[in-house]
Amino acid sequence: MAFSFESNFGAAATGPFTNAEKQKAWGNRVTQDFDSHGNKFSIIADSRFPGGKACRMKYPANQYGMQDQSYGIRIKSPQCAIAVETMWLFEDNFQFHDPDQPSSGNGGGGKTAFCINWGEIGGETSKRGTRCMWWWNDYGSNKGKTCFAPSCQDQRSGNQLIQPVKYTPPLKTNFIYKFKIEMRGGSSSHAYAKYWQDSGDGYVLVASVSGKEMMATDTDDVIFDAAYFSGGQAESAPNIDCYARCGGIKIYSVGSNGGSTGATGSTGPTGPTGATGSTGTTGATGSTGATGPNEMSKYSLAVGETKLLRATFWDDKQYPPKEITPSGAVKWTMNPNVVNWGDGHDPNWASIEVSGKTVGTGEVYATEPSSGIRTETISVDVTSQPRPDQVRTGHLDLVQIASRTTQTYPTPRGVAPE
Repeated sequence: MAFSFESNFGAAATGPFTNAEKQKAWGNRVTQDFDSHGNKFSIIADSRFPGGKACRMKYPANQYGMQDQSYGIRIKSPQCAIAVETMWLFEDNFQFHDPDQPSSGNGGGGKTAFCINWGEIGGETSKRGTRCMWWWNDYGSNKGKTCFAPSCQDQRSGNQLIQPVKYTPPLKTNFIYKFKIEMRGGSSSHAYAKYWQDSGDGYVLVASVSGKEMMATDTDDVIFDAAYFSGGQAESAPNIDCYARCGGIKIYSVGSNGGSTGATGSTGPTGPTGATGSTGTTGATGSTGATGPNEMSKYSLAVGETKLLRATFWDDKQYPPKEITPSGAVKWTMNPNVVNWGDGHDPNWASIEVSGKTVGTGEVYATEPSSGIRTETISVDVTSQPRPDQVRTGHLDLVQIASRTTQTYPTPRGVAPE
């Protein structure tokens, strides 16, 4: 199916970007709107964007994770490759994490618009799609050097398909970047996703992934989603209202050959990825692979080695999914013959130390005491000697204790982590 359309924010009235104004800007194509009154989206004059106007997005103070900052355009399965291009700007004084958090804090990430969701968002796990999007990263080795990072997340498992994680050079505020995502969903034989950034010298390919299943069939609907948020953990939330702008959005089908790839550019330093994700109890940000429900994430401990696990919980019975703050002591379940648990690192024990006890393989998951929401199970390999982790999926954030080891690990979004 061939198609091509663009945003026309110049046709919308300045002020709250209500559903009526969204329909004007998109030619009555908007099919879902979680901010119909324009509390988070607004239209402002900005001559740098096509039509002399931009859509302004509010990242509210002290808010993280998906709330109601979303509207989308659903199309019937195109059964071909598709693309979305977006002009994006962070306004000056944007806080990419809570500035009051300690320097060792793990918060500092969030999502930009627009994204492609091939398949359903939330709802029945088996029908959830693969989500291609751009995040910002301001934690780990990127703390204070905020950069962009492409994400390709399987909403069913919470897996991140882009491995190793790619980062761009540090970003600038009050500067217009152009982003392009190209995707073909379906089976691993032909599905792919590609991500470009244009910082002024033309599009440069930052990441691509292929040979992975991106949702179950070619006939799934596609949603172009304007969702954005800080998160998904409290340390990622700003302590003041912050704003970004987008415009010049182009949505279109591309040839089956996958389109032009452009030159491959350099990426920034690799650091831990943190909670990305996306949605649902398995969701997550932070993002996804198609390894299937029986391939649990694996991390390793040597006998006597200690690491820190952190669980986060997401309610996928609503859309957008919402992160649940533990109301009391989190219940951890693990095989006590293989690992020991130790001190909790927060009042509700959502973060705890675990130590290898004997050589073997055990399982770990956590349950939020009030709602009963639990993370998916991940497997723990206790070995006689330390070895690298092989994190593939799962919904527990893995963080090394700096005083005991110098190595850090990518942290899949705990649920999710999409």
